[in-house]
Amino acid sequence: MDSKTLNRIRTAFDQGMKHNRELREKRDQKLWKNVSEPYQLESLLPLSKIELDDIRKSLELKGISNLKKAELIQELVVAIPSHLRRILSTFDQERYGLFNKIVSHSGKIQVPRNISIKKIRALIDWGIIFPIRLEGKPGLTVPIELMEQFFALDEQELHQMIDRNTEWIRLSHGLLYYYGVVRLF
Repeated sequence: MDSKTLNRIRTAFDQGMKHNRELREKRDQKLWKNVSEPYQLESLLPLSKIELDDIRKSLELKGISNLKKAELIQELVVAIPSHLRRILSTFDQERYGLFNKIVSHSGKIQVPRNISIKKIRALIDWGIIFPIRLEGKPGLTVPIELMEQFFALDEQELHQMIDRNTEWIRLSHGLLYYYGVVRLF
């Protein structure tokens, strides 16, 4: 390979890396919002209409898909706390552990290094964890209303469901690892 071709490849690579960095910065600016305390559900829900619809779909709320953004936010402020038990009953130990960690740290933590954006997005889609900026760094928060609801839950029954979900996930991973496919009945 001659030096001219090598320089073109290096230039293209550098431009690709720069573009990737710019995209990541845009995504981070959009994802990590500056919100002041107290972290209430209504102040955290001004998301895009698509994101609000994702939360509505996750909660299986019917008859409110045609609402305007402000009206949808008001419906979700009421619906999310009332669905918290059902939401948490679908979690495994990892997701529940993250939720519990945030709640036990007064409703806010900096994003742990071992948590990917993909996992955070999955929790955002439920409307129970929200990305924020904490001292200029990425953080996560649980709204006050959900913390109050969380303390009122029956932990023993919830832990049994979470343990069951974790076991099912482990079994599914094992089957996929050994057999490459899992048949759903």
